[in-house]
Amino acid sequence: MPQLIEYNGELLRIVPKGIEYSTNQGLTWHIRCYSNSIDGDFIDLLQFGNEFFAIMSKRGLFASSNSGKTWSQRAHSIPQYGEFLTLSSDGSNLIATTSKAGLCVSRDAGRSWRRRQ
Repeated sequence: MPQLIEYNGELLRIVPKGIEYSTNQGLTWHIRCYSNSIDGDFIDLLQFGNEFFAIMSKRGLFASSNSGKTWSQRAHSIPQYGEFLTLSSDGSNLIATTSKAGLCVSRDAGRSWRRRQ
């Protein structure tokens, strides 16, 4: 599970039912977005630039430009690289750990991926 993300005065976190947010430093939490049977559960969450990225257990990488209120699919799992497992960044690129190829990098905010050398 990822750590808490602090962004624009809110804390965000993954919970079994989806993504929750808090506006009072974690005293109370509210659901922001529910997991669903089509896309699966949220596995990892990362804030990168002005967007949030999430790995969903059934359908790959999703992106949100409104703090996780709505999501759009950015990339399916990549057959030669396998399923997305974790997300991180080096400040200018997204980095994903995958099930078959290890570390993969995206220089275009998750739209395309290549194996990290």
